[in-house]
Amino acid sequence: MRKITLLISFFCAIAVVQNAQTLAKAKNKVFHGIGYTAILDIIKTPSTQLNYSGLDQNGNPTSITENVQLTGFSFMTLIYRFRYNIYELSDNRAIGLSASPALGLSLFLGSSDYPNGIGGNMVGLGDIDLPIFLEWESGAGSTYSSSSNYGGMLGAGLDYYYLPFSNSGLTSESGDPITYPKYSYVQFALEGGIRYWNKINRLHEINLKVDLGGSESYGFRLSWIRFLNY
Repeated sequence: MRKITLLISFFCAIAVVQNAQTLAKAKNKVFHGIGYTAILDIIKTPSTQLNYSGLDQNGNPTSITENVQLTGFSFMTLIYRFRYNIYELSDNRAIGLSASPALGLSLFLGSSDYPNGIGGNMVGLGDIDLPIFLEWESGAGSTYSSSSNYGGMLGAGLDYYYLPFSNSGLTSESGDPITYPKYSYVQFALEGGIRYWNKINRLHEINLKVDLGGSESYGFRLSWIRFLNY
């Protein structure tokens, strides 16, 4: 019985060591960062329908449908950046998968295709942004083994938006309160970044993200990221 117990303990010890080695290897491929941008975060949403009761030219109640878009910018956007290297080709080259959730203190103004429409008076505040990218990493910040002074990255992926958190309270011409839509959508996006060491030997990245929603909607953000564990 004692031999069986020792044998089981031996195999358990081997499993623990292997798991520890696996976790250590995975940890060496994980990168964290925090960042921000001020003013340089611009968003234009796709159009959506706004339905409400209004008045026609003769002052009679009627049902109105207008297409409304929001255009805005963020006074301040806070960003957390996570990246996992899927494959490391060398000390200075890697392929990574990133997610960078962001919270924006943003202001949005509405525009409408309906003459004198209520949507043109729409005001919204706040947004959530979650881009997920497949990236090519090069130089500093690409792997933990890199000794380069500078680095860069290019990425392509999808960007999810939810906005605004709150809307202005307006009523239609007939006196009915209007419920403004929440915008929840995904767009194709591209990004690029340049990495450098600052004077106190901390790795930073200047990151540019562009959302390509066609002629109707778009997004643009220039941000500064600081690596936390590098």
